[in-house]
Amino acid sequence: MRTVLFASASILLFSLTLVGQNAPVQCSGVTVVGPDKMIRAGEEMVFTTKLVGDKAPSPIKYHWTIDGGTIKSGQGTATLVVQTTKEDAARNITATVQIAPCGPLDYTVSSASGAVLPEFCTKPLTEYGKIRWLDEMAQLDGLLIQLNSDLDTVGSVYIQLERRETMEDTKKHILKIVKHFRSRDKDFDVGRLMLLVQEGRDHHITILNLHLPTGDLPKCDNNKDCSLFSGKDFLP
Repeated sequence: MRTVLFASASILLFSLTLVGQNAPVQCSGVTVVGPDKMIRAGEEMVFTTKLVGDKAPSPIKYHWTIDGGTIKSGQGTATLVVQTTKEDAARNITATVQIAPCGPLDYTVSSASGAVLPEFCTKPLTEYGKIRWLDEMAQLDGLLIQLNSDLDTVGSVYIQLERRETMEDTKKHILKIVKHFRSRDKDFDVGRLMLLVQEGRDHHITILNLHLPTGDLPKCDNNKDCSLFSGKDFLP
């Protein structure tokens, strides 16, 4: 009787071992990490896949798709390099990866986005994140000084919003910015201010710049996440 029980236990253990060896590898999560800052049109954008789990499946097949720019290198690997062009200015580029095998499904999909700055004819005057209004006023005063020193120029305020920020609140802040220019100079033509808002990003960034009217001014083109305003849209 003991011999029979021992033989049965051995067979069961051997079967469990085989099941463990043939069980599909599980991925508890797949994440794509995009650029941690905005890039300029013409620069490269890098996306990297990170697998979360006890052990990664092997071999892995990666297939990338993008909605902007061109794939420079990395198709079929965990890291993709996207080459941007002038046409990608002031838009978000999303890279989506399909991974197989991973988990109980045949494949797993994940994506991330990166932002391309609008084209500037000159180097931006200043760039800052979320700061106190008192500190932002000092930055805006610097732009006003530049505008008043050359009446043929146009000023731009580029605002990149975090995903949780709303356009309604942003318009209130833009009104505050336009009123600040007028409070500093009651004769200032707010029509010389362009305000471009790009939604749905990971970080809040504001960029102030000076443009010649004959240069390439910021534009949104057909980017649904981008809105362009004039200072006259907020104050006559």
